[in-house]
Amino acid sequence: MLGNPVIDLLLDLGPAGDEGLVRCLAHPNEHIRENACLALEKIGERRQPAAPGARSALAGLLDEPGRISGFAAKALGELGDASDLPLLDRYRDAPDEDMRSAVAEAVARIGSRTCRTSAADPEPGDEPARLLADLRSADSKSRNSAAWALEGWPTAEVVQALVRTAGADEDTWTRWAAAASLVHIGGEAAVEGLAGLLAGGDGSRQTVALAAYSLAEIGGPRAREVLLAHFPGAAAIPPAGRWGTAGEAAVLALEPLARDEDDTLRILCAYALGDTGSRNAASLLVPLAMDEDPGVVLSAVQALTGMGEVPVGEWLIEAVLTGDPAAERISEGLGRLIRAELARSGAQATVQARARTAFLAEVVGTERPTQRTELLAAIAGPALTPELLDLLASGDYRWARAAAGLLADRPDPSLLPLLVPLLTGETAADAAQVVGAIGGGESAAALVGALRAAGPYDSARDGILKALAATGRAEAVPVLTAELEWELLAEVQGKLKVYNPDL
Repeated sequence: MLGNPVIDLLLDLGPAGDEGLVRCLAHPNEHIRENACLALEKIGERRQPAAPGARSALAGLLDEPGRISGFAAKALGELGDASDLPLLDRYRDAPDEDMRSAVAEAVARIGSRTCRTSAADPEPGDEPARLLADLRSADSKSRNSAAWALEGWPTAEVVQALVRTAGADEDTWTRWAAAASLVHIGGEAAVEGLAGLLAGGDGSRQTVALAAYSLAEIGGPRAREVLLAHFPGAAAIPPAGRWGTAGEAAVLALEPLARDEDDTLRILCAYALGDTGSRNAASLLVPLAMDEDPGVVLSAVQALTGMGEVPVGEWLIEAVLTGDPAAERISEGLGRLIRAELARSGAQATVQARARTAFLAEVVGTERPTQRTELLAAIAGPALTPELLDLLASGDYRWARAAAGLLADRPDPSLLPLLVPLLTGETAADAAQVVGAIGGGESAAALVGALRAAGPYDSARDGILKALAATGRAEAVPVLTAELEWELLAEVQGKLKVYNPDL
């Protein structure tokens, strides 16, 4: 879901819905405009032609304030061609860092397609020269953006520059961005460049780990040969991940970073270990999930729960249900993260309850539904309800959404008086989800009142409408029928058979 059901429906229609998406770019609701940009970006990713006027409409949004200009730039990067580069170039030095990053990404996507579809060697033009100059800038943010953007120009000069940056840049994030672009470029030149970095670089643990990890991700016989020459012990390790023996060599290379004093390196190490998908990486990730740095904790837990081909998520569930101290320490680490977030808004928290809630927010959504009830019973019992209500009222949509999901799983009618005041707050849509799950006439009446109090372009309206449909009350039908225009929800049509022929 992109976040707006109208956009989702138009996207699912295929080419027939493209004209509607272009019209949504001019809608007065900024959230609809943003979601239309995201939908058009998806069309570009699928290599489907967009409706006439899409590119010009996106170009018209590049000067808008806020996030939408970046969304428009990314969509233009997926739908555009070389003729759009001069326009994007005007925004390379935009004051907003996110916009500069989006433009760099868009330029890279256009360049990447040009290189892949050209029958001859790509013409470098002016853009790679500018990016190579940015790669030598004194500003680390400019170097980082250039390192990402250069993935679109797989020339010998670009590969050499990226290898130098990956091996020697003083900014850690820029080094890893350069390596990621080398992985995207792939091919013999990238492999040989990384092989040279592994064998003849500065020999630091970061350089060795970064080169080995990148070679393992590129894969192929030559990359495997280089890795086994440097890590012969990997050949004796039974492959336990998606990258085979090369992945095990990467795990060996990354192991020293897991103990590095630099927080950033431990964060990146956790991400890379998760990327290998190897069971052998789990033994390194568990200590990282107990790290003192909240960013390391989050990166490690996301890596553990995201290993789709490895049953690490099942291990976490089992650890919770059996009272394994490791799982408790992981939840304590996440507790530090959520406390830091809540401290910014002055919210008070029960430390242990917040930790359990944060742990759930990371784990529950990735596991099988049959395990969800057991996990909730083990961690989020009724005693946690006051803390979940505090999270729902905190104003922070990330934690409010997690809390709403847990409260909706265990609808409690006695909570309705506490939830109704939240229907007009910053997290109204999340509170509405819980009210809708409780159901009944009182819930429906409260939701109708909240809908009438909301402004015509209030972003919470969709959530309230969906919750109203979830009550299943017949008295909701006339209200929904009157409201279903831009706010049409697929869930409403399916549950109450409401249809608006004017849409």
